[in-house]
Amino acid sequence: MRLPGIASEFAVACDWIIQRAGLYWQEVHVLSEMNKTIACSIEKAERELGYCPRIGLEEGMRRSIRWCVDRGFLP
Repeated sequence: MRLPGIASEFAVACDWIIQRAGLYWQEVHVLSEMNKTIACSIEKAERELGYCPRIGLEEGMRRSIRWCVDRGFLP
């Protein structure tokens, strides 16, 4: 489903209100991030901790989606 960016901005305000009430509504929180880039680098973990992922990002995403489908979280 495609939504205009304003839907995400509206969700930001709703998420703020909901969280100030001490609650968490996952769908609203996720919608509030849909027009944002929230990716990050693992370079520091690789450099400072010697982290070396055994599974690449693409395969990891594939497995995550399969896990969700298998449990009925996604159609």
